Formats: sequence, structure tokens, C-alpha cells
Amino acid sequence: MNAAVRLHVERTADPAVLRWVVHDQAIADAGDGPRAVVGDGALAALITGGASLEVSVRRGDVLVRASDPAAWPRLAPAVHAAIATDVAAGAPWRTTRALTVTPVAVSTRSG
Repeated sequence: MNAAVRLHVERTADPAVLRWVVHDQAIADAGDGPRAVVGDGALAALITGGASLEVSVRRGDVLVRASDPAAWPRLAPAVHAAIATDVAAGAPWRTTRALTVTPVAVSTRSG
């Protein structure tokens, strides 16, 4: 882990979600919302390798949801290292928001 990257993990009220408090201005400046974790970064490699994780940012903190909360004891150290590595490397997910789709109801009127 890069010594310049300062972060720590905290539990949340939701056992599926852990919060990483990360001191990275690019993450804070990019705003809240889900992140598109793709590409060559360490966190993307975890997801590509089979870890079922959703990543979002809220008030500059990185929130990671695991599909199986019981997996956190095994996953948390790897996610911690991946976030630290990606922040140090400037991984694109830090500032790339995921696209969100809003469902819309459509009705037709027969005439």
C-alpha cells in the first residue's frame, strides 16, 4: 500500500456495506453516486475475479456493498488494499460515475 494514501474502513448500519474513509480530493470532487469500476485497476480485478461488489461514493467516502455480508471477513482486506492501490494510481473509477437508468412507465391510448 502506498504510504501517501490515508484511508480506514468503518462498519455501517447495513451489514452488507462497509465505508472506506478516503482522503482523496478527486473522489470528493466527483460527487456522490455509483461508480463504474471497470478497466485495469485493483478493485476492478477483484470484481472481474468474481467478487460481487457494488461501489458508490457518498460525501467523499467509498461505500462498498457485498452481495453476501458474511464474505466481509475474507473480502475486506483485499478491498482495502485495492482501494489504496487504485487511489494511489489514480484509477478512473474514482471520478467516473456509473450510468443509472430510471424506469419509465409507458402507456398507449387506443383510439
